[in-house]
Amino acid sequence: MNRVIPLFYPTIPTVVKDAVYESLGTRWLGQGPKVDRFEKRFQKKFNSYSPVAVGSGTDALASLLYT
Repeated sequence: MNRVIPLFYPTIPTVVKDAVYESLGTRWLGQGPKVDRFEKRFQKKFNSYSPVAVGSGTDALASLLYT
C-alpha cells in the first residue's frame, strides 16, 4: 500500500496571479516599474538608504561586491 500524504497545499491568491500575468505581458521581467515602486515604498516604510531588490540571497551577496 503506497499512499501519498500531502504536506501542504500551496495557495496563491488571485490578485497575486493577476499581478504576475500582468508583468509577464510586458517587457519588464527584471528591473522595471513595479520593482522601482517596491524599492521606493520599502525605503519610505523603513527609512532606509537606497534599497535594492534582488532575486536571491546569492544576488544580495554578489551585490555587496559592487557597492
